[in-house]
Amino acid sequence: MKPRVFTILLAMTIPFTVLTSYASADTDSAAREKVQRLFESDEEKIAQDAIWIGDVFKVDVFDDGSNRDEYAANVCTVLSDHGIKGKDVSVMVVDYTKLLETRRTVVLGQTNCQ
Repeated sequence: MKPRVFTILLAMTIPFTVLTSYASADTDSAAREKVQRLFESDEEKIAQDAIWIGDVFKVDVFDDGSNRDEYAANVCTVLSDHGIKGKDVSVMVVDYTKLLETRRTVVLGQTNCQ
């Protein structure tokens, strides 16, 4: 009798788990879109463009010779403030001019967000 009760309880929890996963993915997707729009806007003065590639948030900037690892860490803080956290998320800061001129990615700075 007990195995049948366990099976019924398990069957009842599966739809809840699936729905929770979908809700989490939707929330994550909405947060990513919101942050991307922020970095594409005039509100963010340094970034020229931004895009998510998997769990990498790529931010294009003009190379002014400054330490862009530090800027990448600041981007991680903004991501965290918007609920995007975790060791799987990283930021790559790319030279915007080189990207436009040569269509090649020149990394100026990067970090893994914690």
